[in-house]
Amino acid sequence: KLPARLRDWDAFKQLRQEVEDFQTVLPLLTELSKESIMDRHWEEVQRITSSEFEIGPDFKLETLLGINMVPHKDDIEEVTEGADKQAKILSQLEEIAEKWAGETF
Repeated sequence: KLPARLRDWDAFKQLRQEVEDFQTVLPLLTELSKESIMDRHWEEVQRITSSEFEIGPDFKLETLLGINMVPHKDDIEEVTEGADKQAKILSQLEEIAEKWAGETF
């Protein structure tokens, strides 16, 4: 346990805030790393966060940590939830198409 006077230091307050922010961002990073996230979802995240970045082989975690996702947490969660739902629908459509492709009339 830290001494009480240490908690009054600006450096301590800043570090605590950064840790709390990272705890908020970590689940978003997990969601954004799913296969269901497509280019259109990344574009939406960029729009929400008023940022621009390239998704490609040189894409780095540092980029996401630098776009200040914390104030936009709820909106980004909506994007990732929508991506999961869209992926599920696409999978179901593919199953239906496969089933009907094998049918003859």
